[in-house]
Amino acid sequence: MLRTLARLTTPCLILGFLISMPDVATATSLVTDVTYVGERLWYSVSLDGNWTYELGETEKGIKIQRSTVSEKGWSRRHSIIVSEKEPFDTWPEEHTVEWAADAYRQWEKQYMITEGVKKGLYDLENVETGEKDLYGRHFYTFTYKQTFDDPKARNLEMRSYLYLYFPDDYEAGPSFYWLHYSELRHKKDREPLSLAQFHDVVEAFSLVRNTAPRESSVSWSGTGDHDILLSALGQQRTYYFNSNSDRQCFSFSVDGKWFPTSEPGLIISPDKRSHVGALLLSEDELKDFEGDDLLARAVDCQQKNMEQQQGGKAENSVLGGFAGRFPNTVRWSADWQVKLNGQKFMIRAVRYLAEVRPGWIAIITSSHGAGGDDMADTMFDSLKFSDEPSCFDEDVAALKR
Repeated sequence: MLRTLARLTTPCLILGFLISMPDVATATSLVTDVTYVGERLWYSVSLDGNWTYELGETEKGIKIQRSTVSEKGWSRRHSIIVSEKEPFDTWPEEHTVEWAADAYRQWEKQYMITEGVKKGLYDLENVETGEKDLYGRHFYTFTYKQTFDDPKARNLEMRSYLYLYFPDDYEAGPSFYWLHYSELRHKKDREPLSLAQFHDVVEAFSLVRNTAPRESSVSWSGTGDHDILLSALGQQRTYYFNSNSDRQCFSFSVDGKWFPTSEPGLIISPDKRSHVGALLLSEDELKDFEGDDLLARAVDCQQKNMEQQQGGKAENSVLGGFAGRFPNTVRWSADWQVKLNGQKFMIRAVRYLAEVRPGWIAIITSSHGAGGDDMADTMFDSLKFSDEPSCFDEDVAALKR
């Protein structure tokens, strides 16, 4: 769960060693809100857990996915896709819904046999077709299991559930809808498979003509906390909001697709190699550190707590000026020797610090892969603050609208 800054007893510890590691486990105790808006397809749903997303380049829809671990320690990978489909050019101009449902499921099966089974990628088992009434709609179903020949995946199996939905006006309009759930798990994982979250999406999706401009988005929030990360899909931009009105509400935004981590205010790229983040520390939180002014005490806070994390003194500690939006901004960097999996290597921590409001220091993190100094400058420029009790509720609502 994302933690509020008020819970931290050593505030400078956050955005610490985590940023220097090449692979970071993302937060799992989150709520993910997904809103997708197409020309006709629309759905908005809240799901437990940290669901990441992908936009299809050729499909009209979105894929969301997450990883979980069962009570017995088995890893699982869950994927949900909702997309809009059009009849194939080879289909007769006039056909019934039943004909279309059968034709598509036959094509889907034959495609997997041709492109997967015959090429030795996987075996296809337990193939079944059927029909299901759910939430006042009639679906044509297609379920199957895949097992794999690759030695690295021989112990895995993937179970998939496809629901096809044809709206009442299908014969007058070109589109039908494809709702798909898959779960990759170990063959020895015999706990029952649950379709509950997939059915949450099935229940939520609806068909409306998109006559007003609306934004597709995916957002993440920690239950009971103040941190919200929201990705505006159409804008290709990610927004972070910290709406803790007991401290100082602030937000930042960056271009591209970023995902949450277990640290408040720290976000990670899809390949997990780049990090950016921001946090605000108050004068009161820095009162026990050394320095002639607030900025100097913030630098001391960073260095001492990093040394506490790494268990040793920093090497090559450098403090210099950094030209940007706020006067007297500084760039601090230091190196540490760490040992991981029996090997020693050097890591570098780089932070950008500035007094952004009276009595408040912003600490910006921008890993080298994320753009270093240029991204830090962008982060400072995007910083916004609110003194309203509701903080950024209206901004978040507008992006989700």
